[in-house]
Amino acid sequence: MNHRKSCEICNIYYSSETYQGKMLMACFPANKDRCKLWIKLVGKKDLANLPIVKLRRKHICANHFSFNHFNRDKSKLIKSAFPSLNLSRPPLEDHLLENFPTPFGKITGTNNKFTHWFFLFTSES
Repeated sequence: MNHRKSCEICNIYYSSETYQGKMLMACFPANKDRCKLWIKLVGKKDLANLPIVKLRRKHICANHFSFNHFNRDKSKLIKSAFPSLNLSRPPLEDHLLENFPTPFGKITGTNNKFTHWFFLFTSES
């Protein structure tokens, strides 16, 4: 089965068939504070409006992590790892991350005057 991923920083396209499973593509952390740091460092405003559950499906390639952020055999990142190399954008300002994480995502109108929130509603019988 061919799994396809792309890096949120450099847009390198990874396919398990292309690299025979040898390219590390790290997904965003589940921990709120670490995830927020990664978003800030990546510098993409649209990521700040995604819930963590959707961010977990986004990836960053190994080219953006320091050598000391990997475990001994270089197969995984250590827990305290964060993207720090070859970053293409400046970090996001703190005020853009004030409402992170959003519960179910945020969509901003085209004129940026209105913000619509989506909430999950359940019906009870």
